[in-house]
Amino acid sequence: MPRVGWTINRLAVFVSLGGLFWGMDTGLIGPVTVMPQFLEAFPEAKDPTIQGTLIATILMAAALASLSSGSVSNRISRKRTILIGAAVAAVGCFIEAASVKFWMLIIGRFIAGLGEGWFLNPISVYLIEISPPAGGSSQKAEKKKLGKSSQCLILKARITNGKR
Repeated sequence: MPRVGWTINRLAVFVSLGGLFWGMDTGLIGPVTVMPQFLEAFPEAKDPTIQGTLIATILMAAALASLSSGSVSNRISRKRTILIGAAVAAVGCFIEAASVKFWMLIIGRFIAGLGEGWFLNPISVYLIEISPPAGGSSQKAEKKKLGKSSQCLILKARITNGKR
């Protein structure tokens, strides 16, 4: 069985970070929306419907973007699709961080969701494509482990923050 080189392992870890960032972005907003500092800056978020809309915005946008990401990645390549998606997500995150009005926060989350929806689908396919036949399953397992670990960390943080 051929050895999987360091280059493949580094790429696998780097590509797997996409799942980690997705989990962090979707999981950490919930506790933030009940923080006093957040509610002071965005009093609109006190309404549960508005709060739910804020949380779900990124998921709705990602679902929309994921509909086209497969065909786009087939046309322009997986790497370029991941790069474009990451750039769009970074712009959305910048808008979120710079938000002074609630509508800016919603727009930033929507743009970040579009980017994340674009890069999440091709990440798994790209990881499988770059893996050698003997190491392919271990690379997929590492990606799953990293994704599950991030979900566990987020869940622990949410449970810990809930017990005050």
